[in-house]
Amino acid sequence: MKIILFVCHANVTRSQMAAAFFNKDAPAGWHAVSAGTDVKTEDGANADGHMLKDTTATVYIFAAMEEYGIDMRENRRHQVTPAMAAEADVVIALVPRETCPDFMRESPKTSYWDVADVESVTAEEFKKVRDRTEPLVATFIKTLA
Repeated sequence: MKIILFVCHANVTRSQMAAAFFNKDAPAGWHAVSAGTDVKTEDGANADGHMLKDTTATVYIFAAMEEYGIDMRENRRHQVTPAMAAEADVVIALVPRETCPDFMRESPKTSYWDVADVESVTAEEFKKVRDRTEPLVATFIKTLA
């Protein structure tokens, strides 16, 4: 099984959406996982392993993805680790290069996609991120087939 690791900041929106889109249409033998560079709760505690549904504003994320037939309610948040990046065949960062840990920046497996995070907590903002992410994932999948 080949693994794609999608990485964003908090592992709430961009990388979760990208992994969900990828897994929905993944070619045989491929699977995506997602993680974040700074996975914290709203009060600053470590949120690694926390359920996505326990994060504020996920109602908008879930609604946006359900329009594409994707249910993300059981997803968990994960802090990116050197081991995750090493095990992945491809790492796609949805954050600026300078915000990534050294083990990602120095890896030839890491690519960067320009997908801005939500600007405000509204349904429309989450749909913008979804609508920017989905075609990038679809185009990427075509390169693997």
